[in-house]
Amino acid sequence: MRELFFELDNGFSFRKFEINGEPLDLFWLYRNQEGFKPQSIPKDYESIAVVRDPIKRFLSFFKWGIIDGNCAVDGIITINQLVENFERLQMSPKARFHLAPQIVFFGTDLSFFGRVFTVERLDELTSYLSERAGKAVALPRTNIGANTSGNPELSNSSVEKLQKIYRMDYELLKNFYCA
Repeated sequence: MRELFFELDNGFSFRKFEINGEPLDLFWLYRNQEGFKPQSIPKDYESIAVVRDPIKRFLSFFKWGIIDGNCAVDGIITINQLVENFERLQMSPKARFHLAPQIVFFGTDLSFFGRVFTVERLDELTSYLSERAGKAVALPRTNIGANTSGNPELSNSSVEKLQKIYRMDYELLKNFYCA
């Protein structure tokens, strides 16, 4: 989604670049290490949120981040090890970002957002954005590896622990997902 929003903001596709020999990507450009703080929305802008079932989001991270090698998480081999050691792991900033509860990004009340979209219905998001932009837009498929890496099996105890870890997300997203 970062790619799409970059293009809508700037009128051209993002091109990776380097500073002092370090490759920089859209995660670096758009990263936000602070928690959600409601701000006034400029005229002609709208606030939207794209939400995902917390455990499915966790599984997607594991496939993209760990299996496909996009994030560093110290000593992790299996998904159940990741869950078991969740609180004490050394993680890269990308891993921390992708594993953080969604309340970090959205706060505890979705009413701030004019529209809330789900990952399962991204077609609604692209239709909305196309209407707002006055042109057809499409979400680029840049995270293909996560969709082809198989489905890791969570143990019952891992599911229970994730439900506790993401309890506040499930409360926030109760109109969309249930634990």
